[in-house]
Amino acid sequence: KGCFISNLSSSNCSISIPLYGRQFDNVYQLSNDALNADNQLWVVDNKNTLQLRDVSIVYKGRYHVWANVDAQLGDQILATRLQIASQDMAVRVAAQANAAADEASL
Repeated sequence: KGCFISNLSSSNCSISIPLYGRQFDNVYQLSNDALNADNQLWVVDNKNTLQLRDVSIVYKGRYHVWANVDAQLGDQILATRLQIASQDMAVRVAAQANAAADEASL
């Protein structure tokens, strides 16, 4: 007796399908909006300055891209699009901004 995909849920059949692919290192899921027109990503480095990182897209979906990012230790993806952004521009990370506001209010 054969198993058909349409009645897999109603019978005790199982199938095994090998899937072949490549393994990628340093690949991150990003929203499509995170990249600029040159496929670069704004990050905040460990000195709290903006830096552009090169990105190599592995797969692009409707809402997200999976990309190999040339990230450095301590990089954080810029979560908010800034209207004015420039290389080496100093920024304050939200957790730091909240801590500074708490200290100022004491």
